Amino acid sequence: MSPSPKSSASATQAEPVVRLPLRGGFALAAEFAGPPLGPRVLLVHGGAQSRRAWDVGVGMLSRAGYRSIAIDMRGHGDSDWAPDGNYALEHWAEDLTQVVTLLAQDDPRPVAVVGASRGGQSALLTAVALPALVSCAVLIDVTPQNDESGVALIRSFLQRSAEGFDSVRECADSVADFMKRPRRSSVSGLARILRQDADGRWFWRWDPRMADSRFVRPPSEQILMEEAARNVRVPVLLVRAGMSELVRAQDVEHFRALLPTLEVEEVPGIPHMITGDSNAAFLPAVIAFLRRRHRSAG
Repeated sequence: MSPSPKSSASATQAEPVVRLPLRGGFALAAEFAGPPLGPRVLLVHGGAQSRRAWDVGVGMLSRAGYRSIAIDMRGHGDSDWAPDGNYALEHWAEDLTQVVTLLAQDDPRPVAVVGASRGGQSALLTAVALPALVSCAVLIDVTPQNDESGVALIRSFLQRSAEGFDSVRECADSVADFMKRPRRSSVSGLARILRQDADGRWFWRWDPRMADSRFVRPPSEQILMEEAARNVRVPVLLVRAGMSELVRAQDVEHFRALLPTLEVEEVPGIPHMITGDSNAAFLPAVIAFLRRRHRSAG
């Protein structure tokens, strides 16, 4: 199946999920939305999320005239789990470069890549690898250097989640405890983004092997990101969550020192772990950046 269906679908009409075959014998799930001839925006979720994290953003981009492609990365959502169990940043980035290359076979126009957290890291590495195919990159609350205490909290949460939960309510309590906010009164909607195994335990829709400490911010990630920041040649926007547990003011300045052309927008009131699904808070800044890029390119 063509990775970018050519249809007369309207901006709001649902389109079938597409399977994008990658090297290694597995495939990623992708969902297209918005005007077929609109400028394309590839949306990449963070670790332990899925393309569903972009549902609100997809609608906002469609109404703004953009053609969005939201993907499930390896081991997440409806995509295949990595046969070798590898989920390091370099594996994410390799997959993303393959996706961008596939998209270019169907439509040669460069694509904007917007990624949250691990997805943002992958977006930057992909922009360096494929400067002719990536028009710009947007990183949602992730920088080459990050607060190690915040990384440790995220690592602990992922490792606890990988063990599964006895009930949907227990899962909701775990999230509320991590986010330091009250649990929502209704948890019924949570079940649609969980899976239940044969023993009745509930898990997030990602491969539990992803929580292996080898894959959650090893020292090599900072080296990869710093090198990418020095070498990227396309416009880059950093959206910092105002309540981020991960990105500090000094981390932003470190990023600027590596990439003097970096644009930065700070969005108050949101922490790192909900940047992937609080689209309405930061998408206006992303859309404004995309419009500036398209005007300057034109």
